[in-house]
Amino acid sequence: MDNCETMVQYFYSVILSLLDHYLPFVRRNTLNCDKPWVTPEFQYVVKRRQRAFLSGQSSLYRSLRNKTQRMAKTLRKKYFEKKIESLHTLDPHSWWTKTK
Repeated sequence: MDNCETMVQYFYSVILSLLDHYLPFVRRNTLNCDKPWVTPEFQYVVKRRQRAFLSGQSSLYRSLRNKTQRMAKTLRKKYFEKKIESLHTLDPHSWWTKTK
């Protein structure tokens, strides 16, 4: 490495290869219409429920339907409890703007 430009190119190639190895790019499928409490596990259970429905497995579909309903209820409840907890630390003006 005789000049500065080759050293910089080598440095960046090493850094980028290490980043690709230790911090790989992970693609996540999220939609803008998803509710804020929707998690990847919840989406997986919904997919399984839909597959069971389309394949005609009624007993599996019913159990997965019940599971998704319970899961949605608890996720929604936890999300709003966390939001309300964060509002307790705010001043009244900020609290009111958040609740609007």
